[in-house]
Amino acid sequence: MTAWRRQARELFPERTGQLHRASTLPDLLYSLVSDVRHAYAAQPPDIERRDRVYRYVRWCVAGNQNAARRTVVLERFLLHLATIPEARGDIPALIGKATFQRSRAEFEARLEPADYQATLAAFVAYGLQGAPDGWADA
Repeated sequence: MTAWRRQARELFPERTGQLHRASTLPDLLYSLVSDVRHAYAAQPPDIERRDRVYRYVRWCVAGNQNAARRTVVLERFLLHLATIPEARGDIPALIGKATFQRSRAEFEARLEPADYQATLAAFVAYGLQGAPDGWADA
């Protein structure tokens, strides 16, 4: 069993069937975007569900794991997260300013202009709070 699938089984034991159907890490990451969307749509928002997804994504990039995995996280998770207004504000704490600066061209090229501008605004607001860099900058 692959490491990404084993870690997902630990964090999402209720998704065992879905994990068997997710043939690749990109497939799983894309489905986790829906989890975040549903977490924010719940009343009250299901912050525990969202945080489990974020823990998994952090694991995917922890310790400078290979560049390919980091790229997959950007393409299949973070760029989609930026299209969810409620979740967009989470991105600065997730990836940090330095990682965003390195990935900024991808965000700008792939997002609708309004989503890109709103993502930039989230980083400005985050920076004004004097917050530390995110986990991906470590």
